[in-house]
Amino acid sequence: MNYTQNEKIEQVTDSTMVVGVDIGSQIHYARAFDNRGRELTKRIFSFHNDLEGFNSFNLWAETLKTENKKIAVLIRDLVYSRDGIMKQHNISANRIQRWLAIHFPEYLGLYTRFDAISGLAVLEKAPLPKDVIALGVNGI
Repeated sequence: MNYTQNEKIEQVTDSTMVVGVDIGSQIHYARAFDNRGRELTKRIFSFHNDLEGFNSFNLWAETLKTENKKIAVLIRDLVYSRDGIMKQHNISANRIQRWLAIHFPEYLGLYTRFDAISGLAVLEKAPLPKDVIALGVNGI
């Protein structure tokens, strides 16, 4: 998803609506523009960081797209933000799996997924093999 500047410019045509999103922790703000940079709305649209907020954002964007006879919508910051979050998620997951492989090699043999709920419950009570031994069979 890494585009050169020319590839980004070529994506925007007369039938494209570009939506810029300012990502916040709880509230996000969006503005919509046409291919020439003219704003399609007079007000900034705000939405919350939850499913209801995303649905309201999606409805707002679809309504604007229809009203302005656009067939494509490019959402800039939101897409790049998701890519960054997914990259960080994968890094964290790999670190956890590496830690488990080093300190608790039996764990990945017991659970098919490192993030299995029952496995995480055991790790919460006994993060190391010596803690599992201390708990005993009945303690787990």
